[in-house]
Formats: sequence, C-alpha cells, structure tokens
Amino acid sequence: SDHCIRQRKEFGPRMVASIALRVALLLAVALSDAFVINCKASFRSQATATRLAEAAGAVAGDEVSVFLSENYPETKGLLDSNDEVLKNLREASESGYTIFAPTSEAFMKLGEKKISQLDDPRNLEVREKIAAYHAIGEPVTAEELFNAGGVITMGGEIPTFLVGGGLFGFLGGGEKGNEGTVTINGAKLLRSTSIGNCVIHEVDGLVSPKILWRYADQLRIPGSK
Repeated sequence: SDHCIRQRKEFGPRMVASIALRVALLLAVALSDAFVINCKASFRSQATATRLAEAAGAVAGDEVSVFLSENYPETKGLLDSNDEVLKNLREASESGYTIFAPTSEAFMKLGEKKISQLDDPRNLEVREKIAAYHAIGEPVTAEELFNAGGVITMGGEIPTFLVGGGLFGFLGGGEKGNEGTVTINGAKLLRSTSIGNCVIHEVDGLVSPKILWRYADQLRIPGSK
C-alpha cells in the first residue's frame, strides 16, 4: 500500500504535467484552426470587396466612354489615339479620374488646317501629346481647379485661373452672364459632370499648350522619346 502511494506521489505531477501539455496542444490546434478560418474568411471578404470595387470602376469607365461618345465624340477620338492615356485611365477607373472635354464647337474653332493636322498620321505624336493634356489620373472637382492654381495632367502641368466675379467665382457677383468661372490654360470651364468617381469638365477650348502646334507636320517633338 505504501509502495502504491509513493508511486502515485511520484507519477502524479508527471501525469498532471502531461495532461496540461495535451490540453495546451489541443487549445493551440483549435486556435490555429480558428485563425486559419478567420484568415480565409478575411481574404475572401477582401477579394470580394476588391472585385466589387474593380467591377464598379469598370462600370464607371464604360459609362464615361459612352458619355463621351454621345456628348464629346471629338474628345473621345482624341483620347483613343493615345494608348498610354487609355491604359492609365483604366488603371484609375476604380479611384476615379478627370477628363477635360472640349465641345464640338471648340474643335471647329481650331480651323480646317489644325483639324487636318490632328487627323494626319504624321502628327500622331502631337495628337498623343495633346490628348494627354486632357486627362488627369485622379478626380478633380471644379472647386479644386479654382483652389489649385494649376493642375498636373498626364501630359504636364497647366495653369488654372478665376475669371469673372463672385465669391470663389461660383456664387455670382460679376457682370450679367459672366458670373465667374475657371479657365484651364485659357479654356473656360462650362460645366462639370460626375460619373462614379470620375469627373468630366466641359471646356470651350483645348487645354493643351498652344506651342505643341509648332511641331505639327514635323517628324518628332524635340525632347520627346
């Protein structure tokens, strides 16, 4: 009996430690499984959210394309001539982008010579550069255009100015019919349309630098790649 008691005393702590270890291992396995399940659920949730956001961006991009085709076909054709701009716009479709869309009248005001130059395959590089100045890889509102004093387009930086009167150029106070607006490199902002996170600014002229026309009918723009 004493022998048995001594054995129980000797092996008791070992058994308790062994049981505790097994319990700890079981808990670790259970927690590990739970962590894996939660991670998988989180990844699925994130993947779903990403797919939904990408789908929403794609839908907005398609809507912008349709909107431009229906309302600003010349601008749509101009942008379509620059593959790099189109690629950047697709990549920015989820977060949004900005398009400066000259009216059909604005293109007509260019005159027959400049319109012909835009359509001439020899001037593709000039056309691509002009197109790049009409896109920004993020959404920029009319108020932000005023406050910025200038914007960086995919083609380069161009200035913005307030014209007319009124508080911030948007609340009237100028001459009748000229309540105030913003010009983008000399082209007056007429109205703005938001589609998803994208903004389309209708302007009464091209916003690209006029100096680009000097390089029409030449082989390359100096300093270009």
